[in-house]
Amino acid sequence: MSRLFRKTLVAIVIIFGLVANATALLSAWILYKDLSEEYVTKGRAIAGSIAEASVELLLNRDASTVQAMIDKFLEVEGVGYVYVADEEGRILSHTFVPGIPDQVREGGPDTREVSVKRIEMPGIGTFIQVSAPILAGVAGHVCVGMDTDIIHAKIRMAVVQQELLMLLMLAVSVAVFSILIKGVSRPLTELSEYAKRLRAHDFSARIAVTSEDEVGLLASTMNSMADELSELVSGLERAVAASTRELQGTLAHMRAIMDNMADGLLVTDAAGRVTNYNPPLVHMFGLEGADITDKDTRQLFSGAMAGLPVAAMADPSEILTAEVRLSGGRVGKAAASAIHSRTDDGQEDQASRPAGAACLGTVILVRDITSEKEVDRMKTEFISTVSHELRTPLTSVLGFAKIIRKKFLEDIEPRLEATDKKALRAAGQIGDNIGIIVSEGERLTELVNDVLDIAKMESGKIEWDLAPVTIAEVVSRSVTTARSLVEHKGLSLSVDISPGLPSFLGDHDRLIQVMLNLISNAVKFTPSGGIIIKAFIEGEMIRVGVIDTGPG
Repeated sequence: MSRLFRKTLVAIVIIFGLVANATALLSAWILYKDLSEEYVTKGRAIAGSIAEASVELLLNRDASTVQAMIDKFLEVEGVGYVYVADEEGRILSHTFVPGIPDQVREGGPDTREVSVKRIEMPGIGTFIQVSAPILAGVAGHVCVGMDTDIIHAKIRMAVVQQELLMLLMLAVSVAVFSILIKGVSRPLTELSEYAKRLRAHDFSARIAVTSEDEVGLLASTMNSMADELSELVSGLERAVAASTRELQGTLAHMRAIMDNMADGLLVTDAAGRVTNYNPPLVHMFGLEGADITDKDTRQLFSGAMAGLPVAAMADPSEILTAEVRLSGGRVGKAAASAIHSRTDDGQEDQASRPAGAACLGTVILVRDITSEKEVDRMKTEFISTVSHELRTPLTSVLGFAKIIRKKFLEDIEPRLEATDKKALRAAGQIGDNIGIIVSEGERLTELVNDVLDIAKMESGKIEWDLAPVTIAEVVSRSVTTARSLVEHKGLSLSVDISPGLPSFLGDHDRLIQVMLNLISNAVKFTPSGGIIIKAFIEGEMIRVGVIDTGPG
């Protein structure tokens, strides 16, 4: 039995039950009303007939004849009792057995006209009593009691017959409806099973169209829909397969690039856990054979490498770099940057990167710079060695040039004849040339010293000669040294030093070197105008500035 049939059957039974009960109640009420009116009419007729026939008998006081007459009416259907009373209400004849009930004695009728009332006698029944006067009540009255139990019995019989008829009609209706429902539910069940097959992606299934009604139209529509779904799903599957192949190819290509990079690659999530890496990385840190996926970087690495992911996410707009220790005593350089979300067009979503916004993670590139560090070390040593080697001959050249200039100026030039102009002119050229040799030798010495300073700074071996220094003295010495350079270009040079500047610990010569570099740069890039040197207190610092009128 299908669910639809069960629901419909329950609905039919409920409707039939309501209709049957309503019809039975209505029929019982109508039948009761009609039978009651019929009994009242019959009672009036009997009472009137007895009243007309009893006038002479009552006047003659012939009670036996009256009794014989009223006994005959008990055979009439529905008559329960009959009695005749005189004008004073005394019962002369009656049909009660064994005696007259109290209800009859207590409630006498109005003897002047025909009356109808209902009397209930406990243990006997309920009666419709019809009273008719004899000679307008002068000779007495006649009462006929119509038994209502017969009415109730007839009503019950009629209701039972009607209910049986309704049950028969219900059975016939259910049988007919069952046939109809099966004709409808069978194709609906087939459609339901067909829909389940479609839901399971069995689009090759077909349902037979056996009618041209709504069910047949639905079956035809579902077949067409299955064809369209089959084409659509096939197209989607082909597109997904193509996209999957393309994605797999892209991933394989990217993986090949990552695996064959010379640098190590490490990708972490926002919690600092490893999500991706390449073989060079595990080789650099000596992690071969270990699966570091989903491991915390702070547990895998030490030193600067362990803190790079957190630092990069804390400052997502910057690329952070740090030297890291690799396995085997090697040195690497790591560059870390935060991973940001991107918009649909591939651009960085700046709106999604407010200050302090969470990042998706970090990407870190690690390069082995052991060889570069060694080359730098060798270069620094070479420069230092060459510079030292240059200073020895340079010192000799510069020293002998100064001796030659002194001897020439003191011993040779004064002995030349004043009349020998050619010799004097040659002597002047020799003195100038020796001065150039001395000047360029001193300049070359300064360059060698600068190269040595650079080598010391690169090797971290620079030595500072710290002593109490005043900024006024440093500026004064620098201005004295650079003034000829400034005046040669036609520029003005002024100094503005705040009074009362305190002394501090510093390297006197290095500070003068820095000041000379700043002044020479200002002279170089100032075609006209002037240069101002300022020194003043700013908080707990002494700020020194070289201001020029050149561009930039």
